[in-house]
Amino acid sequence: MSAFIAGVGEHSAILITDAAAYDAGGTVVAIAPKVTTGKVSPIAVTTRGAHVLGMRLQQAICDQADQFGVDYALENFAREFPRVGIARHGSVDMVHVHIIAWSLTHGAIQLSAHNCPHAFGDGQEPLVVTAPAGHYIAGTHIDQAGLTASGMRKRHEGEDLVPYLTVEGVKLMEAMRLAPAKPIEGDSWAGEQYLIGGHIDVTVVEMLGAKTETVRTWPDVVGQKIVPSVEAALSNINALLGAFVARTAARKSRKQ
Repeated sequence: MSAFIAGVGEHSAILITDAAAYDAGGTVVAIAPKVTTGKVSPIAVTTRGAHVLGMRLQQAICDQADQFGVDYALENFAREFPRVGIARHGSVDMVHVHIIAWSLTHGAIQLSAHNCPHAFGDGQEPLVVTAPAGHYIAGTHIDQAGLTASGMRKRHEGEDLVPYLTVEGVKLMEAMRLAPAKPIEGDSWAGEQYLIGGHIDVTVVEMLGAKTETVRTWPDVVGQKIVPSVEAALSNINALLGAFVARTAARKSRKQ
């Protein structure tokens, strides 16, 4: 499966996603956003695993939030997802759903659930809907050497998680792109594949709604496998830092 990064801050939540869908052999079959947001509701949903099923779930959850409210959509998801059943090849597709939202009863919140045949490395059991606090990372593990190479800095004490991940989370996604993924139980492929591609979308949900911005684009091509470049990743990170410095300087200038 591919990857995403999420987190809940004091007044908002963030979701960082890629945009490549691929077949069992790792060949890219589509490049399009993997996040769906409410038209009027402060909610955003992404999925990993079965692409078509995931996109349908994303749209259904957001449609419910728009029609009946975020709290109803979250409660309904928690009640109904366990009925999906454990993934089984040829009968039940494998899917991992992650929601960020702003709820009238909970404020900024995230929910996560999957139907993989086994628990995740963090202990998240199949068909159990959880509400993680802080940050949530799904995808290829990055060791300390990879984190250092990415230029990702440590979070300052008291720093809100959402603005921190807006910049540093993109660096982590770049690092995850460079790391080959290994199959998990239920996958139909063997060996190693690169599964993060297309582009990076950063979605932030606040009380007034959800907004998605594409912050990085990769030169991946439909019909080909993803072949990441270390040089391109470093160039992207430098460009991201330059843009962040420019935005910070502009804000300071407006305040003067």
